[in-house]
Amino acid sequence: MKISILGKTLIIAFTLLANTMFLFSQELLFQNAGISNEGKCPRLAVNPLNQNVTSSSGTTSFSVTSNIAWTSSSDQVWCIVTPSGTDNGTITATYQSNPGAGSRIATITVSGSGVSDQVVTVTQVGTAPSLIVTPLNQIVTPSAGTTGFAVASNVPWTASCNQTWCTVTPSGTGIGTIIATYQANTGAGSRIVTITVSGSGVSDQVVTVTQLGATPSLLVTPVNQNVKSSSGTTSFAVVSNIDWTSACDQAWCIVTPSGTGIGTIIATYQENTEVNTRTATINVKGPGVSNQVVTVTQSGTAPSLIVTPLNQNVTSSSGTASFTVTTNVTWTSSSDQAWCTVTPSGTGNGTITATYQENTGANSRIATITINAAGGSSQVVTLTQDELITIAYSGSPWCQSGVVQNVSLSGPSGGKYSVQPEGLIIDPATGAITPGASVAGSYTVKYTFEKAGGTRVLEATTGVAIYLNVTPHIVIKWADVLICSNVENLFVGYQWFKGTTLISGANDQYYVTSKIPGVYTVEATDKNGCRTMSNEISIAAAKSPSVYPNPATSSFRIGISDIPVGKVLIRIINSTGREVMTLNTEKSDFEFSREIPVSDLDKGFYIVQVTINEIYLYIVKIMVIK
Repeated sequence: MKISILGKTLIIAFTLLANTMFLFSQELLFQNAGISNEGKCPRLAVNPLNQNVTSSSGTTSFSVTSNIAWTSSSDQVWCIVTPSGTDNGTITATYQSNPGAGSRIATITVSGSGVSDQVVTVTQVGTAPSLIVTPLNQIVTPSAGTTGFAVASNVPWTASCNQTWCTVTPSGTGIGTIIATYQANTGAGSRIVTITVSGSGVSDQVVTVTQLGATPSLLVTPVNQNVKSSSGTTSFAVVSNIDWTSACDQAWCIVTPSGTGIGTIIATYQENTEVNTRTATINVKGPGVSNQVVTVTQSGTAPSLIVTPLNQNVTSSSGTASFTVTTNVTWTSSSDQAWCTVTPSGTGNGTITATYQENTGANSRIATITINAAGGSSQVVTLTQDELITIAYSGSPWCQSGVVQNVSLSGPSGGKYSVQPEGLIIDPATGAITPGASVAGSYTVKYTFEKAGGTRVLEATTGVAIYLNVTPHIVIKWADVLICSNVENLFVGYQWFKGTTLISGANDQYYVTSKIPGVYTVEATDKNGCRTMSNEISIAAAKSPSVYPNPATSSFRIGISDIPVGKVLIRIINSTGREVMTLNTEKSDFEFSREIPVSDLDKGFYIVQVTINEIYLYIVKIMVIK
């Protein structure tokens, strides 16, 4: 804090933060105590406290209010000030240009006798950040060495390169030099390293070092590699300073396709199954050099003959089977059976195709095939053909009402029967089919027989079918006429029964019972010839229902006293035979009673039929009057 007096004013200056000064002034009232208005008290004030200036060089000024001699000084060489003065005056601050990107401050201190120092500042803004690296490229020789790039900047910077064979000065501040140290280039081609220089607030600068290549050369050793007949790898050494490629003229030998400079060519070779030696030629090429030719010489293998499998099992049907021949010599083959012919000859690896005729016999049979190879070796294989096996059923398709159907088997017994899809009832041991318990549909029956030792499984299949039976349904009309429904014309024949007794001559779709009590059914024959028994209708005339009142005007009550219980159907039929009313209800006890309205019926006679569970029939007449 600094205190000074200017006239009648007390000036207090104090610094709260760096480069920030606050002033406080208050007019003083001097007492008549021997002090005049001007007084002899020294004073010193400098304004303003700070001057902001541009980055360019120039001058700025501060006003000095004082009644004493004073001096001033700057703490920065880039800013010089008026060195001294007396009483009121001006301090001129002369500043240089600011090449840096950041602002800078010069502190000016003004001093006088008997007063506190006055401190003011000049704040100069920075120049825009800049970074320039030259030249853009340096071309150097193949030998190891160094080269340099000039950096002109006003910010800190860093440098890096993208190749391990070249290192650079990692960083610097402002103006400087980047030294690039590079290794010797042993390759024939030139190479380039990219150097990236970065700084805050500026774009990256990219320069390069281009290093020339050496004289191209290429040498591959040894000239030949001798290898065994088995598969494996061998190698050739490459001494070079260029990019090179290699290729082999044999499919059984593949090589490293390319490389750069010193390296190795790996030759991977397959097994030589032939008896003769073979050679693969490897050609190595590179730009600016002569081709290098080396070879892999592989010895041959001993003569061999393998035929697999030793036996082929085939079915009784005609067809072909094959045997694989693995050999490195020529060969011939022959069969000892006329029903089996084979591929007569071949060279090296191949296939023997055995063509066989159908076996219609009850026993299996074997053909022996002999293969002879050059050099004296031979091998024998066989083809075993199964005996013929068949299954059959007679009369299929069958009705669901039909009898059990037995299978006819040609071949060895003791196998198992199965069926697809599910729904057909078959005995797995005997093959017997029960149509009555089966679901209608088409099925495939398969017989499976496992030969001794489980070496072969013989199979035979056949198809069967079950007709879908439609159950006929009979109803009663006009109190004594039974009718078999045949809406879709499924049925072509009828036979009526009373109880279990066949009614002679009752072969129509209709049957008149003449109200003779009993339980009636019909056996209907459909278009497939399947016969199915219908539901039962019971004529129970011995127990007629009671009706009262009779005649009736608005309604009557019908009652039945009988054992049957269940669903009740009440039908009212007029004198012309037309049904005029139908009611459905339930009978749950011995006694049954139901009131029936007739106010909507015309006067006249009507027949009332009551059927319980579609079996028991009760009939009564009623008269309606108005």
